[in-house]
Amino acid sequence: MSKRFVLRFFATLGSIGLYLVPFLAGAILVFWWFNSNLLSPVAPGSDEVVLYEVKEGEDLPTISEGLQARELLRNAWSVVFLSKLRSDSGEKLSFVAGEYSLSPGQTPNEILDTLLSGKTVQHALELGECLTVRDVARVIGQANLVSESEAFEALRDQHTLARLGIPAYLPEGYLFAGSYSFSKPIRGEQVVAKIVTEGQKRLDDQLPGWKARAGEIKFRPYEVLILASLLEKEGATEAERKIISSLYHNRLRVGMPLQSEAALRYSLPADQQFVTNEDINSQGPYNLYLNTGLPPTPVCSPSFGSIRAALYPDDTDYLYMVRRDDGTLDYSETIKEHQEKLDAYNAGGPSADAQRIELLP
Repeated sequence: MSKRFVLRFFATLGSIGLYLVPFLAGAILVFWWFNSNLLSPVAPGSDEVVLYEVKEGEDLPTISEGLQARELLRNAWSVVFLSKLRSDSGEKLSFVAGEYSLSPGQTPNEILDTLLSGKTVQHALELGECLTVRDVARVIGQANLVSESEAFEALRDQHTLARLGIPAYLPEGYLFAGSYSFSKPIRGEQVVAKIVTEGQKRLDDQLPGWKARAGEIKFRPYEVLILASLLEKEGATEAERKIISSLYHNRLRVGMPLQSEAALRYSLPADQQFVTNEDINSQGPYNLYLNTGLPPTPVCSPSFGSIRAALYPDDTDYLYMVRRDDGTLDYSETIKEHQEKLDAYNAGGPSADAQRIELLP
């Protein structure tokens, strides 16, 4: 190889380098911009949690703009670009509406993975025993699923209740205690539907054959829920409720009024502390001091234990009961025995507890 050839080779290489260096520098610059703006997290290492809601029917550009507005992406087109690469490779992309847990510490690719997973954030709702419709609406509102007012309207919506097979104008008796989980966005009627359907399944699992048992004791299933709601309010334990259940069954069988204070209270203002003689003597569907039979609806949603007590009462001949000063109940089979107990309790002087008698002569 001649010296002249070598010199010419390096001269040619140098002239090419004049073009190659700017090209390489530009490529490096493009890669740096691409990586820092489209592939890097907004805040590397951040463990901040941001709940982001994908609404029903939203397209990817709209979702991406929302992510950038929440400072989860540096550039809205990053996720659009990455989704394009995936779809071109044959991956089927679909987004499930709901609320997702994201972080500015995630890369755009990790954010896209989360959105495509469909694993939405679940919000827990805990319902206590024997809640009324208004109580449940308040709990739903406090859980920030929907507003309390929207929940209350949904709980009274006749189309929703009819679709769920509830034979009444309120779902009292069907809003069972327990934990329920929901993903946002959600509407009030969806919350109600899930509580009712899951609650009924839990009841069927806990008390299989309960509807058949209702027929055996000459009750409709809804009437069992009504009676169970009274037992839930009147008795402190399942054992006590089974005794009260036998007493109520006995009264229903002979046509005596149940004289349930719980039923009467259901029709009174929530902030009224005491039941008055005027209340007891006032006409109304929930006044079981004047009316025989059961009230038209449950007065709360009973526990499964109270439903069991309604279905399987103790075997007694009790027809009367009185509440002692300590809150426990004393039962009697005859009016004579009951009156003697009343006289004995009242002989000690006036007492608010002793005077609050559920079943009068």
